[in-house]
Amino acid sequence: MGNKIARTTQVSASEYYLHDLPSSYNLVLKEVLGRGRFFKSIECKHDEGLVLVKVYFKRGDSIDLREYERRLFHIKETFRALDHPHVWPFQFWQETDKAAYLVRQYFFNNLHDRLSTRPFLSLIEKKWLAFQLLLALKQCHDKGICHGDIKCENVLVTSWNWLYLADFASFKPTYIPYDDPSDFSFFFDTGGRRLCYLAPERFYEHGGEMQVAQDAPLRPSMDIFAVGCVIAELFLEGQPLFELSQLLAYRRGQYDPTQLLEKIPDSGIRKMILHMIQLEPELRLSADSYLQEYTTIVFPSYFSPFLHNFHCFWNPLHSDMRVALCQSVFHEILKQMMSIRSTEDTGTGLGTPSNANAISGKTSQEVVTMQNKNFAKGSIRKREEIGKGLKCDQFELLGDINTLLRDVKQSNHYSVSKPVQDDNPDSAFSQNLGNYGMQSPGELLQSISNAFRRNDHPFMKKITLNDLNSLMSKYDSQSDTFGMPFLPLPEDSMRCEGMVLITSLLCSCIRNVKLPHLRRRAILLLKSSALYIDDEDRLQRVIPYVVAMLSDPAAIVRCAALETLCDILPLVRDFPPSDAKIFPEYILPMLSMLPDDPEESVRICYASNIAKLALTAYGFLIHSISLSEAGVLDELSSTKKPLASSSETSGQLQRVNSDAQLAMLRKSIAEVIQELVMGPKQTPNIRRALLQDISNLCCFFGQRQSNDFLLPIPRFSE
Repeated sequence: MGNKIARTTQVSASEYYLHDLPSSYNLVLKEVLGRGRFFKSIECKHDEGLVLVKVYFKRGDSIDLREYERRLFHIKETFRALDHPHVWPFQFWQETDKAAYLVRQYFFNNLHDRLSTRPFLSLIEKKWLAFQLLLALKQCHDKGICHGDIKCENVLVTSWNWLYLADFASFKPTYIPYDDPSDFSFFFDTGGRRLCYLAPERFYEHGGEMQVAQDAPLRPSMDIFAVGCVIAELFLEGQPLFELSQLLAYRRGQYDPTQLLEKIPDSGIRKMILHMIQLEPELRLSADSYLQEYTTIVFPSYFSPFLHNFHCFWNPLHSDMRVALCQSVFHEILKQMMSIRSTEDTGTGLGTPSNANAISGKTSQEVVTMQNKNFAKGSIRKREEIGKGLKCDQFELLGDINTLLRDVKQSNHYSVSKPVQDDNPDSAFSQNLGNYGMQSPGELLQSISNAFRRNDHPFMKKITLNDLNSLMSKYDSQSDTFGMPFLPLPEDSMRCEGMVLITSLLCSCIRNVKLPHLRRRAILLLKSSALYIDDEDRLQRVIPYVVAMLSDPAAIVRCAALETLCDILPLVRDFPPSDAKIFPEYILPMLSMLPDDPEESVRICYASNIAKLALTAYGFLIHSISLSEAGVLDELSSTKKPLASSSETSGQLQRVNSDAQLAMLRKSIAEVIQELVMGPKQTPNIRRALLQDISNLCCFFGQRQSNDFLLPIPRFSE
């Protein structure tokens, strides 16, 4: 006896966190997210999906939690009445003898995580999130509820950039000691980052003039200060505005955050943040006042009510209906976002609205109410029709969206708009579109195609006899290359900053669309939106989703994805060094299965676009070589006095390397063409499609390889 040491009993994480919770909750631990001192946060699986559970372990003396339970119930019931909330309270809570549990739906991203996740947020997305955060705070304060612990971790963001304010801290103290950081660490420093979003007036000194109770009511000005810190962190790319020591120094007047805020280029955003974080709480405005004060200064006027109401209408729909909705109002969204542009500048046949977005809040509420009524009437019938595979232009898609558009047009004093009767939900969809200056689905897809074939966007130019002299004058016999006829970029007037928001909407739902013809339309809408966004967004947002659709089960979707990919890539002219090898390492390998595609239409589509793809890959190669040369020059300039011979040697090595990369690219394209034309699934139609752009292929392959490889192809086309 006593010769063996007893082993300590190992308790699983599930037993540790959930052992005291009734089994009827059916919660299964998936991951421990946070081990703060006050709460332990865990992600659990439930019958209805993923949930977040916050666990409070009772310590020592028993505490009466009934008052806190009453507050939680009050917050939940108060926000239940909101039509389109930006707040997400705890949905369930349970108290046991040893612990208390708070449960809400799990969200994949909070703002802190989203700031460090690719694709990184663009400026307009940051403004959109800041706008929604203020709107969420307005919804809280209008109901007489303060949050008490607003920070980036408590701001939840969906994949389509819809924001929720969560984890209301009705159970945390309002005031904490200034000279004792233990309370701050216990209640508010849950992430261990020592960041502070609390208003300076929430700190008090023991024995000082301000004697307050820790559970005194929160004030709206305290939340305003916290929101200012979150918005600052949003525009500072995740860099916090205050640590605890800095905030306490700021409270004493010994720290100035102005220098840090100078990193934000927009003066309007800096001014708004500085106004929010004033030391005097009485000088801070309400959330509603900031929304009104900084509209057009920080927030574009189309944010409210048009874009926000569109998102409200979008949120409850399933993915198929979302695509159909976005298709039906795409031109109207573009018109609102480019309200100062003329029809010729947009290149899409859209008129120029005057005095856009002059809409009152009352009218916006009426629009939302009407949307809800009409949606309840027609949603069942619409879903049944979509389930049968009917075309979207054979029925009126969610007629209640027309009330939103009509309201916007009436407020903009459109003289050409014709009111639509609300009591006629069965009116023809195409007729309604005509009333609003919009296009039917077929016309919309045709206009997208035309936009990529207009004379001002010649992505591919046929090489004629008149071009031969200029091409031959730029011929390099050593590398066997002609002058690269770089394709013109879209005009600056084609840029639309807000279009990236619509791109995010489409990307968030495209993989969940069930009907093939709607997946195809989603891809074509992405192609249209790509005309108006910058190169980084094209590469980081659109291209990955389009490439993913190349493996779609439906041939029409694969064709649309291939054509979209070949139309978007020529738009990209500037890219970071990390994307320099996007063609050999990403694009071409993902296209490698297309020559063996079971559908001839897909192989024909590939053959008809291979020339465009080859020239685009050549353009990327030239740009990547220039980036490489710039790096070499930078390294050479760092040395004291480089020898001329070393400079010449590096130039020769660079030339050899570029020639080798071009040879590898030509070899890859040649293998694709050979498999298309001479492979087991070759057909005369594929060879005819390839010969349509044979001149551009000759320009890509050069004189020698064109003679050896391309010239024999016409013999097989008969």
